[in-house]
Amino acid sequence: MGNGDVLEISASELVHILGTPAELFASGGCVMLDCRPFLAFSRTHILESRNVNWNSMLRRRSKSSAVSLEWLVPDKSLLGRLRNGEFSLIVVLDEGSRTVSELKSESLASLLLSALQSEVQPCTTEICFLQEGFDGFFAMYPELCFQSPVVPLNHSVYGDSEKIISGRRTPLYDQVSTILQLQFHEK
Repeated sequence: MGNGDVLEISASELVHILGTPAELFASGGCVMLDCRPFLAFSRTHILESRNVNWNSMLRRRSKSSAVSLEWLVPDKSLLGRLRNGEFSLIVVLDEGSRTVSELKSESLASLLLSALQSEVQPCTTEICFLQEGFDGFFAMYPELCFQSPVVPLNHSVYGDSEKIISGRRTPLYDQVSTILQLQFHEK
């Protein structure tokens, strides 16, 4: 993907943007769209950033066509605000790409930037890419990032409401169907 209309910003520039009061923006401030996998995003992310979806089914469907923002942004309210140009800045970030030109054309960040460029009103919104991605930002500003608490390995994350069936921990809601399947196969 070429650089086009995408402004590349550094971590320190993003910190300055995040510190700018919303009323000083021409429109609704800044939104950050994080292209990292959901589990990585869930463990740690920049405060106030939003995760962007890209599952394998959507990836297969997109092979023959351009990717729509609707496929990438699950929050319909956010999708509408993006398309209506309600943000002054949209910041796209991935794990650690240094520049837009470094992105592979099939990467989620590249697809998202293309969709934003074609579907967002350019007169009101600046589309940005965070240089060095989340990894670079986190290395410099961990205090501006959410980090999920670490669960000790010897602590059960399943609690007492779940039992072990055939060597695996099974959520309570799946236990009934698993037990019924086992009973059916025994007959």
